[in-house]
Amino acid sequence: MKRLVLVGFATGALSCAAPPELPVAAVPKPAVVPAPAPAKPGAPVEVRSTVTGDRVRLELAFAAAARDVSVSLAGTDGLSLGDPEPIRGRSVAAGETLVLEVGVEAGAGHSNLGVVVSGSFGGERRSRAASVSFGRLEREAVRSSERRDDGRGRPLKLGRGQIR
Repeated sequence: MKRLVLVGFATGALSCAAPPELPVAAVPKPAVVPAPAPAKPGAPVEVRSTVTGDRVRLELAFAAAARDVSVSLAGTDGLSLGDPEPIRGRSVAAGETLVLEVGVEAGAGHSNLGVVVSGSFGGERRSRAASVSFGRLEREAVRSSERRDDGRGRPLKLGRGQIR
Protein backbone atom coordinates (compact mmCIF):
# COMPACT_ATOMS: atom_id res chain seq x y z
CA MET A 1 0.00 0.00 0.00
CA LYS A 2 2.86 2.33 0.80
CA ARG A 3 4.19 1.69 -2.64
CA LEU A 4 0.87 2.43 -4.25
CA VAL A 5 0.62 5.77 -2.44
CA LEU A 6 4.19 6.57 -3.31
CA VAL A 7 3.63 5.78 -7.01
CA GLY A 8 0.44 7.89 -7.04
CA PHE A 9 2.19 10.78 -5.35
CA ALA A 10 5.12 10.61 -7.80
CA THR A 11 2.75 10.46 -10.77
CA GLY A 12 0.81 13.47 -9.51
CA ALA A 13 3.98 15.44 -8.86
CA LEU A 14 5.31 14.73 -12.34
CA SER A 15 2.04 15.72 -14.01
CA CYS A 16 2.00 19.08 -12.17
CA ALA A 17 5.60 19.90 -13.01
CA ALA A 18 6.21 22.39 -15.82
CA PRO A 19 7.14 20.80 -19.14
CA PRO A 20 10.81 21.00 -19.96
CA GLU A 21 11.80 24.06 -21.94
CA LEU A 22 12.67 23.34 -25.53
CA PRO A 23 15.27 25.46 -27.24
CA VAL A 24 13.64 28.12 -29.41
CA ALA A 25 15.01 28.16 -32.91
CA ALA A 26 15.68 31.61 -34.28
CA VAL A 27 13.51 32.42 -37.27
CA PRO A 28 15.68 33.85 -40.01
CA LYS A 29 14.60 37.19 -41.42
CA PRO A 30 13.68 37.12 -45.08
CA ALA A 31 16.41 38.38 -47.34
CA VAL A 32 15.79 41.83 -48.73
CA VAL A 33 16.11 41.58 -52.48
CA PRO A 34 15.91 44.86 -54.34
CA ALA A 35 13.23 44.92 -57.00
CA PRO A 36 14.59 44.99 -60.53
CA ALA A 37 14.41 48.31 -62.28
CA PRO A 38 11.34 48.53 -64.47
CA ALA A 39 11.95 48.17 -68.18
CA LYS A 40 12.13 51.39 -70.11
CA PRO A 41 8.74 51.80 -71.69
CA GLY A 42 8.84 52.08 -75.45
CA ALA A 43 6.44 53.94 -77.65
CA PRO A 44 3.11 52.13 -78.11
CA VAL A 45 3.73 51.67 -81.84
CA GLU A 46 3.84 48.45 -83.86
CA VAL A 47 6.14 48.58 -86.90
CA ARG A 48 5.36 46.15 -89.74
CA SER A 49 7.29 46.01 -93.00
CA THR A 50 6.94 44.46 -96.43
CA VAL A 51 9.84 44.40 -98.89
CA THR A 52 9.12 44.38 -102.62
CA GLY A 53 12.19 44.76 -104.81
CA ASP A 54 13.62 48.23 -104.13
CA ARG A 55 10.57 49.43 -102.13
CA VAL A 56 9.74 48.98 -98.47
CA ARG A 57 6.21 49.45 -97.20
CA LEU A 58 6.21 50.46 -93.53
CA GLU A 59 2.98 50.30 -91.53
CA LEU A 60 3.12 52.15 -88.21
CA ALA A 61 0.15 51.23 -86.00
CA PHE A 62 -0.27 53.56 -83.01
CA ALA A 63 -1.97 52.14 -79.91
CA ALA A 64 -2.11 55.56 -78.22
CA ALA A 65 -2.45 59.16 -79.33
CA ALA A 66 0.79 61.10 -79.76
CA ARG A 67 2.07 64.56 -80.58
CA ASP A 68 5.26 65.66 -82.29
CA VAL A 69 5.75 62.24 -83.94
CA SER A 70 8.81 61.79 -86.11
CA VAL A 71 10.09 58.81 -88.10
CA SER A 72 13.83 58.50 -88.76
CA LEU A 73 15.36 56.05 -91.24
CA ALA A 74 18.98 54.95 -91.58
CA GLY A 75 20.71 52.44 -93.84
CA THR A 76 23.62 50.22 -92.83
CA ASP A 77 26.24 48.31 -94.83
CA GLY A 78 25.75 50.24 -98.06
CA LEU A 79 21.95 50.61 -98.00
CA SER A 80 20.96 54.01 -99.39
CA LEU A 81 17.57 55.68 -99.17
CA GLY A 82 15.88 58.95 -100.08
CA ASP A 83 14.55 61.02 -97.17
CA PRO A 84 16.08 60.03 -93.81
CA GLU A 85 13.19 61.67 -91.90
CA PRO A 86 9.93 61.24 -93.86
CA ILE A 87 7.68 62.33 -90.95
CA ARG A 88 8.40 65.30 -88.67
CA GLY A 89 6.21 66.85 -85.97
CA ARG A 90 2.96 65.08 -86.81
CA SER A 91 0.09 64.29 -84.43
CA VAL A 92 -1.62 60.89 -84.54
CA ALA A 93 -4.73 59.46 -82.90
CA ALA A 94 -5.01 56.19 -80.98
CA GLY A 95 -5.68 53.34 -83.42
CA GLU A 96 -4.34 55.29 -86.41
CA THR A 97 -2.02 53.52 -88.89
CA LEU A 98 0.48 55.47 -90.99
CA VAL A 99 1.74 53.88 -94.21
CA LEU A 100 5.11 54.89 -95.69
CA GLU A 101 6.51 53.77 -99.04
CA VAL A 102 10.30 54.03 -98.89
CA GLY A 103 12.56 53.61 -101.89
CA VAL A 104 15.86 51.92 -101.05
CA GLU A 105 18.92 50.69 -102.85
CA ALA A 106 20.42 47.72 -101.03
CA GLY A 107 24.16 47.40 -100.75
CA ALA A 108 26.14 44.36 -101.83
CA GLY A 109 25.52 41.39 -99.56
CA HIS A 110 23.58 41.97 -96.38
CA SER A 111 22.27 45.37 -95.26
CA ASN A 112 19.62 46.78 -92.90
CA LEU A 113 17.14 49.62 -92.78
CA GLY A 114 16.80 51.06 -89.28
CA VAL A 115 13.45 52.65 -88.36
CA VAL A 116 12.99 54.83 -85.25
CA VAL A 117 9.52 56.17 -84.35
CA SER A 118 9.46 58.76 -81.57
CA GLY A 119 6.93 61.17 -80.14
CA SER A 120 5.21 62.48 -77.04
CA PHE A 121 2.78 59.85 -75.69
CA GLY A 122 0.74 61.07 -72.73
CA GLY A 123 3.28 63.82 -72.02
CA GLU A 124 6.28 61.46 -72.02
CA ARG A 125 8.85 61.31 -74.81
CA ARG A 126 9.09 57.68 -76.01
CA SER A 127 10.51 55.87 -79.02
CA ARG A 128 10.44 52.46 -80.72
CA ALA A 129 13.16 51.04 -83.00
CA ALA A 130 12.84 48.35 -85.67
CA SER A 131 15.03 46.91 -88.41
CA VAL A 132 14.36 45.55 -91.91
CA SER A 133 16.99 43.22 -93.42
CA PHE A 134 18.01 43.00 -97.07
CA GLY A 135 20.10 40.46 -98.95
CA ARG A 136 21.63 37.20 -97.80
CA LEU A 137 23.88 36.95 -94.83
CA GLU A 138 26.71 34.80 -96.17
CA ARG A 139 27.94 31.91 -94.07
CA GLU A 140 31.55 33.08 -94.18
CA ALA A 141 30.55 36.55 -92.96
CA VAL A 142 28.83 34.95 -89.95
CA ARG A 143 31.85 32.74 -89.25
CA SER A 144 34.32 35.61 -89.53
CA SER A 145 32.26 37.74 -87.14
CA GLU A 146 32.26 34.95 -84.55
CA ARG A 147 35.99 34.17 -84.72
CA ARG A 148 38.71 36.13 -82.97
CA ASP A 149 42.42 35.69 -82.53
CA ASP A 150 43.96 35.27 -79.07
CA GLY A 151 47.02 37.35 -79.99
CA ARG A 152 49.17 34.29 -80.70
CA GLY A 153 47.50 33.27 -83.93
CA ARG A 154 45.11 30.78 -82.31
CA PRO A 155 41.48 31.47 -83.13
CA LEU A 156 39.00 31.96 -80.32
CA LYS A 157 35.31 31.37 -80.72
CA LEU A 158 33.23 33.84 -78.77
CA GLY A 159 29.79 32.79 -77.56
CA ARG A 160 27.25 34.30 -75.23
CA GLY A 161 29.35 35.39 -72.29
CA GLN A 162 31.91 32.63 -72.74
CA ILE A 163 35.04 31.85 -74.72
CA ARG A 164 35.29 28.42 -76.28
